[in-house]
Amino acid sequence: MKTIKLFFVLIAIVLLTGCQKNESVVAPESELQPIILEDVYYTGSFKYDQTTDKTQLQLYYLGKLGDKFIFDGYFTGNLLRQTKDNVYIGASAAMGGYILYGKYTVIYKYTRANHSLITLSENDATDVDFDSKLEFMVYSRDKFLVIKRLVDTSEQVFTPTWAQDNSQMGDFKFSPDGKKIAIAVGWGPDNEHGAIYTLDLITNKFQLVKETSGIPQVIGWGLYK
Repeated sequence: MKTIKLFFVLIAIVLLTGCQKNESVVAPESELQPIILEDVYYTGSFKYDQTTDKTQLQLYYLGKLGDKFIFDGYFTGNLLRQTKDNVYIGASAAMGGYILYGKYTVIYKYTRANHSLITLSENDATDVDFDSKLEFMVYSRDKFLVIKRLVDTSEQVFTPTWAQDNSQMGDFKFSPDGKKIAIAVGWGPDNEHGAIYTLDLITNKFQLVKETSGIPQVIGWGLYK
């Protein structure tokens, strides 16, 4: 199967029920970036059983019944990225409080060859993004920004220049060449405001792109709201 390049945001069957932002932005044609829809090998579903207080994750491979995993408590989530051999899964437990960006509490990597499900990150709430080659992922851990190498799970941890008790970050987006990451930062709940930063992975330096009077979003690389 060949990779299909589309210029429209697609809702693919790889998505399971999860928390998504409702706002949408139509970018000028010159700013549109092609969305790469990967070959779909896996689908899946989260199903919560209230009587046992357990959640079942059922995976399907090429439409056929695959591996099943059981978690304690309530979870929902999405299949984030996939190859023929692996699936990266974002799972969310019940969350409450003032949460600006965090969609997931756990990020998993499923490997079909050995039927394993390993934890790549575990946190109160985080967004996540992967570079185009599926070599790295970015997510937040407490007030730190973490770049994890997927092949061996080694990581590089950054302390943001804006780190404060009432700040939250998310909407991470790798640049098409994988050399930079865009980051949305929000402050609140009182006097909500925010900023967009980028992290240069060559120099390891943060740069302020713009400040906002409300809570900002990174819609895509170079597209901010």
